[in-house]
Amino acid sequence: GIRKLYIDDVVRKFIQQQNRCQVVVLGAGYDTLAMRLSPLYPNAQFWELDHPNTATIKQKALHQLGIVPRNNLFLHSVNLAETSFATYMQSQSQQEARFDSTISTIVVMEGLTMYLEEDTVRGLFDQIASMTPPSSQVVFDHFGFRNGRLDCGWMTTLQEKVVGSVGEAWKWGIDPTDLSEFFASTQWQVISQHPRVGLENCATVRKVTDAS
Repeated sequence: GIRKLYIDDVVRKFIQQQNRCQVVVLGAGYDTLAMRLSPLYPNAQFWELDHPNTATIKQKALHQLGIVPRNNLFLHSVNLAETSFATYMQSQSQQEARFDSTISTIVVMEGLTMYLEEDTVRGLFDQIASMTPPSSQVVFDHFGFRNGRLDCGWMTTLQEKVVGSVGEAWKWGIDPTDLSEFFASTQWQVISQHPRVGLENCATVRKVTDAS
């Protein structure tokens, strides 16, 4: 869909502008972005961080299909509800295939923010900022917010019923026109927005400063 095309384009352009970089996909699920791009961009290291339940199924499927991730792609099982992003990536900085917090990094968060509380969303961006240098980016999707409820267009009511039926709940959304204000007191600046790409809105933010 349009959302995936937007995210794919942002990631490709980021990589092409760097000599070396890192791509981190949070909550990757069954998305194939890292699998597809890692053979094309050997100058980038790709990291997938996903809940153990999903990561185990994905890795088993890759094994059954005879697909071996390239040596610049690292698949990690981690429950970020129990271990923070910053703590986990700090632990990986000590490994042989180490995460380097001094190298420009783009973080992908697709289908994630709407399931987090606002404080958790803010905290996640703060953690990413603590582990990346200025000029790093985050590309993400989010639901809108209108008339006191999360908004994904004409599908809102149906989607609420579907999500509720599987025991999940939407928790955070923001009107695209309020996104710059949301990041105003952070180390991030909105550099690109693509409202209403299907059910969600997409945006890209760039880290503009280190904390003083």
